[in-house]
Amino acid sequence: MAGLATVPVGIDLEHARPRHGARLAELVDLLPEARVRRAILEAASPLGAFYRAWTLHEALFKLDSLAGRPPGSVLETRLSRLLPGGGVQAWQWQHDGWTLSICSHQRRLCIRSLPRLAITPETVMG
Repeated sequence: MAGLATVPVGIDLEHARPRHGARLAELVDLLPEARVRRAILEAASPLGAFYRAWTLHEALFKLDSLAGRPPGSVLETRLSRLLPGGGVQAWQWQHDGWTLSICSHQRRLCIRSLPRLAITPETVMG
C-alpha cells in the first residue's frame, strides 16, 4: 500500500488471522468502549467487525502521533471521536480478510484508489 497526502492521515491495514477468531471474546474485552464491544458481538460477522474497530483504533493512534499528541497506547484512543459526533472522519474498506482504515481531521478528502477498492466513509460503530 502506498499513499500521498497533503494533510495528516492515520492509516492501518490488517489481514484477519485465524487465531484471533479463536480468542475473539478476549480481544473484544480489551476494547475501551462498551457500545463498540456490544456492536462487535452483535454483528453478523463479529471477526470482521472486530477488525473494523481495531484498524480504526490503530489509524486514530497514528493520526494523533502525527499531531504530536500520541496516546500512551492504541487502546487509549476512542472511536466516539469519529463523525457524526466527533471531529475525525474515517474511511474503511474490507474484502477477502483485509481491512483498511484511514482517519483524518479533513472531512472531505479526495481518495483515489484502484477501481475494485471501494473505500467508503465510516461512522462510529453501533
